[in-house]
Amino acid sequence: MITEEEFNNIYNEYHPKVYRLCLGYMSGNQPLADDLAQEVFIKLWEKQNSIKDQKALSSWIYRVSFNTCMMSIRNNKKYSSNEIEDTPYQPEQDQEASESLKQLYRIIEKLKADEKNMALLLLEGVNTENIAEVLGITKINARVKIHRLRSKLKDEMEHL
Repeated sequence: MITEEEFNNIYNEYHPKVYRLCLGYMSGNQPLADDLAQEVFIKLWEKQNSIKDQKALSSWIYRVSFNTCMMSIRNNKKYSSNEIEDTPYQPEQDQEASESLKQLYRIIEKLKADEKNMALLLLEGVNTENIAEVLGITKINARVKIHRLRSKLKDEMEHL
């Protein structure tokens, strides 16, 4: 059982990452992303006994974040495109970095769903092994797809 202090430490460490992931999946809809991020941590608290290995915690959190966002997308077709901001999430305040990130998020928004999922996880610094686990693919397949995605993103950024 996780103590309240341990849970608070986990929350403080992972909430910003989970929130950014949710924000990316929800195309910048901040209230919805905030709700989904909170839902992830509610699930963590409720299912804490099912996490046997603390090393698996980060994979578990990313997997639950991914599944929570995918379920929201499937279940909430009612959100019209005008409810979701057109400008992708911009985590950086620095003007130059912010412009590059805006461009990158615009490109990511146009990707196929599986590529978008991978790109958002990569932006959060999730390692290849965890990406493979979250997306339900082999590590080798993840490496190949990540390599292709990076090449594709680089090409797109160069053509802007």
